[in-house]
Amino acid sequence: KHQKERKKKTRRIKMKVMEYVLGVASVVLNDNNVDDTKPAQFLDYDSGSNTDYSYYVFRMQYPGSYCQTSYCNYDLQQKLLPNGFKIHGFWPSGTDGNNPQDCRDSSFNQNDLDSQTLEAMNTNWPSDQGSNDSFWSHEWTKHGVCAENVPGYGSGYLSEEEFFSFVISMYNKWNPTEVLSSNSNYYHLDEINNAFQQAYGVIPATTCDYQDGKAWFMHMSLCFDLSLNPMTCPDASSSCRSSDKIYFGDLEN
Repeated sequence: KHQKERKKKTRRIKMKVMEYVLGVASVVLNDNNVDDTKPAQFLDYDSGSNTDYSYYVFRMQYPGSYCQTSYCNYDLQQKLLPNGFKIHGFWPSGTDGNNPQDCRDSSFNQNDLDSQTLEAMNTNWPSDQGSNDSFWSHEWTKHGVCAENVPGYGSGYLSEEEFFSFVISMYNKWNPTEVLSSNSNYYHLDEINNAFQQAYGVIPATTCDYQDGKAWFMHMSLCFDLSLNPMTCPDASSSCRSSDKIYFGDLEN
């Protein structure tokens, strides 16, 4: 009888020990069960260390060419006037390809923008595929919320108004529309690269779209270091072929 009771007691102790071990293992597993859809440094919005980037990409698009390769009704073309380069986005970027996104929880609110900033955005930062508000919301919540310690704005993150007014100021300074102004209706890639090299000291990354064998200039990306000096983009390349005539599309007035 005593032997049976000792065996029962031993089994109870073993069960308690096993429950404790499983409980500890569960805590460890839960602590490691992080959302791996985002890089680790972007998980803790309150840490202040969730932005890890080494340069900026300033991407601009040419709506006239977009409307040559995609359908643009009259109202959309009027919205995109005047013809020339428009802003696509200004993106904190990392040389290792680990580009910060969605760094903090801050929704877009057009009412937080100064009236002059909003007017400049409507002219120079229009969406060619939907409402301006949706486009700006995407650029802010994905990229703008990651911009911090920008020269001229002190330390810390930029506010919504600071970010958009800053990008507009960069556009006013680096707008490439006049760089290629001439009577020619097409260029070769080396002419485009030489013009940008003379104007900026660097050759940007460029993108062409081909429609019925004709090359249309779509995008250019200028890169800047963290002091906002132009630099060669780490992934600088061009989808435009050097032997092609490259056209810049017109919008209907």
